[in-house]
Amino acid sequence: MSGDRRSGLSHCVECGGAPQPGRLRCALCDAPMTKYVTVCDQCLRASCWQGMFMCDAARTAGTMDLDIRYLAMRALESPSYWGGCRQ
Repeated sequence: MSGDRRSGLSHCVECGGAPQPGRLRCALCDAPMTKYVTVCDQCLRASCWQGMFMCDAARTAGTMDLDIRYLAMRALESPSYWGGCRQ
């Protein structure tokens, strides 16, 4: 499943079910799907990982995949950096 998360595909919030193109709800349990965005592990911004607005630690930082809902709650940057995902 982590391989799919890196690509930003949807996963079920409840059961972790695999993504299915065009579906907003899980085919297994009917729960909402979520999206994951790859971000810098130091500043938690996708724009840094993409090399657009790099933080001070960017040269040695790694990456991590975060749930889009968490990023929206933190409001550190515009959702436009999240690969077409919307709040």
